[in-house]
Amino acid sequence: NNYLELLSMQIQSDESRQHLGSIKTEVSRMSKILLQLKDEQAEGITDQAQVDINDLVGRMIEIFKLTLFRLKRIECEVRLDPSMQNINTDQDKLKQILTNLIKNAAEALQDRGKIQIRTRSLVKINQQDYIEISIADNGPGLPSAIIDHMFSPVETTKGSEHAGLGLTIVGKLVKEL
Repeated sequence: NNYLELLSMQIQSDESRQHLGSIKTEVSRMSKILLQLKDEQAEGITDQAQVDINDLVGRMIEIFKLTLFRLKRIECEVRLDPSMQNINTDQDKLKQILTNLIKNAAEALQDRGKIQIRTRSLVKINQQDYIEISIADNGPGLPSAIIDHMFSPVETTKGSEHAGLGLTIVGKLVKEL
């Protein structure tokens, strides 16, 4: 955050300052989530608010289109359920879940891969209403040895620049939500 603040003082363009503001917001969001993951007493504490799921997914896709999707020439097909209503949830946690899953999908794809993202409202499970957010890709899939414990910390198959915690964080945040 300190480096971002220094950088923002040197940048003249309003557009660049806006991008830096977005980065600062994301760094703060991630810091808060990491502190909550570290502090077991904070587990289950959420900042609940009404969230427009389709809008959130759309904004996330736009960020990835400008970065990882463009870099790897990934095609993204999005199908958002027009009947989706706002839901009461923790937007930061949901955003982190989506970030980890979309990033995992994009990183697993070869150049010119395809990702499909879909929302669906009013999904019934055991007579309870849920929403569904589906993220699928045409990549190689996970090795069967990893599938059995994909939400546990594992040694990553992506190389030393990855910690192997993305799906662990997803699993924990989904349970909290």
